[in-house]
Amino acid sequence: MWRLVSLFLILVLFGCATTDELVQTQRSLASLRVELYNQREELLRRIAESESRLETRLEGKVERRLKEYEAKAYEQVQKEQKLREKESEQLIRLMITIDSLNERIKFLTGKVDELEYQLNTYWKETKENISDLRKQVASIIAAQKKEEKKEEKKEEKTFEQLYREAFNLYQKGNYDESIRRFSEFVKNYPDTPFTPNAYYWLGEAYMSQGEYEKAILSFQAIIEKYRRSEFLRKAYLSQAEAFLGLGDKKNALTAFKRIIELFPKSEEAKIAERRLKTLASE
Repeated sequence: MWRLVSLFLILVLFGCATTDELVQTQRSLASLRVELYNQREELLRRIAESESRLETRLEGKVERRLKEYEAKAYEQVQKEQKLREKESEQLIRLMITIDSLNERIKFLTGKVDELEYQLNTYWKETKENISDLRKQVASIIAAQKKEEKKEEKKEEKTFEQLYREAFNLYQKGNYDESIRRFSEFVKNYPDTPFTPNAYYWLGEAYMSQGEYEKAILSFQAIIEKYRRSEFLRKAYLSQAEAFLGLGDKKNALTAFKRIIELFPKSEEAKIAERRLKTLASE
């Protein structure tokens, strides 16, 4: 189309075109103008439609975005409102707790003041009686000491009496009962002056009953625990005889020799020498 317009202009300018050609050219130009007008209107129509569609789309997007924003904003407002309500509830509870604690503190403070007053009163009353109590305690302690001394004296008489009773039973030949009494005595009174005596007569009572092993153990208790006892030599000699009672000649010979070594000038040593000669001749 633009080429035809250019060609017409060229022909007019140079005067080379004929009348028919000019008419034809004018018609073509008219036709071109109509076509250009139609194309312009179509283009404007399309532009208008495009603008309308674009505007519609933009409005839809804007509306959707606005709705989304409103929804989010509403949701955020609801959350913030709930949070504020929760904070308000917590604040109210905290205030109630604080009030309760304040009341409790006031109550306890009053109790403390009351107790302090009572303590001061009791202390004054107690302080007045301390000297009397000390005198009473001292008196009680002195009385207890006297009683303890009396009990100690009674106890000494008691274990001596118990030993005498057991020994009397042995002398009367009541060996079973004397064994029971001597056994109780050495168990209950391990540190009295009569304890090694009791062990010795307990061993002799066992010997009388033929219970040589138990007799050996009783004599051994004297040998191990009571080295300064006057019954030590007798314990060695009686233990040697108990070994013979068991048929243990070897240990019996050792015990007799031990007596001679430890107590060479004693009566028990002389007896041991005679026993050794007898055993050597058998």
